[in-house]
Amino acid sequence: MRLQNAPLVHVLAQVAFSPIIRIEEHVEAFREALHAMGFPWAQAGLVQEFTFVAESGDTPKPPVVSSRPRWDYWTADRRTSVTLTERTLAVQTTDYSSREPFLRLFYDVVAAGAMAFAGAQLVVERLGLRFTDVVRVAPGERFSEYVDPGLLGFPWRAAPGLQARGAGLHTETLGQTAVGLFLIRSSVLPPGQIAPADLLSPGLLFPPVREEVAAQPALALDFDHFIPLTQPPFNGHPPMALDATAVLALVRHLHAGHREAFEAASTPHAKQRWGPEVA
Repeated sequence: MRLQNAPLVHVLAQVAFSPIIRIEEHVEAFREALHAMGFPWAQAGLVQEFTFVAESGDTPKPPVVSSRPRWDYWTADRRTSVTLTERTLAVQTTDYSSREPFLRLFYDVVAAGAMAFAGAQLVVERLGLRFTDVVRVAPGERFSEYVDPGLLGFPWRAAPGLQARGAGLHTETLGQTAVGLFLIRSSVLPPGQIAPADLLSPGLLFPPVREEVAAQPALALDFDHFIPLTQPPFNGHPPMALDATAVLALVRHLHAGHREAFEAASTPHAKQRWGPEVA
């Protein structure tokens, strides 16, 4: 079940693994598999990484810049994409309808990767599932009518003597669940911004913002549930190979926690405005 008018704008599932040696030798087979799955667009690029070196003496050291290859694949409408690097495989969409179609797609993409990289003997290091909502309110409404106060930072209105008003907002809360770790973030987006900046990747299209609320600031809520398979409390488990069935089983456990987190974060007024529930 889901809310018909839920503020969900983006969903991402990712698996990280040990490095693929000579990944270029496997990319063509992976691209052919994705093309058959309905991803006609493809583009190769580079990801730049900055490593900051600890300073010694009086001379500051500049960051070390390195690049690694990445490949992006999109559906014809560019609402769903797959990103591949030598250490990660991710599926993201701005056209999420319900759980099963998305999880089935993620399974198929991971299965295609496992087949294309069969000789690489990959070990899974991390699994993650991230849902991003953007709460937009009409003029005269407040975010507090829609989300729990714990996601809205310091209550400036409760300290009128400060004569202060909120000029920015960013909260982070990390919890350990029965499955893994759950990171929940909130931040205010300026008028017109569709989603948090790190999700605005080239090529992936978002639906337009309704004109009546486009001029208002928005509140982004990130629900990021993940399993670090190389960190406590998961140390001691046998290494997990890149197997689509095993990966999907764990991602289903991650998904189960998202609905409960969303329920806790939103108010009864929000659920009424975003309803009704549909299958």
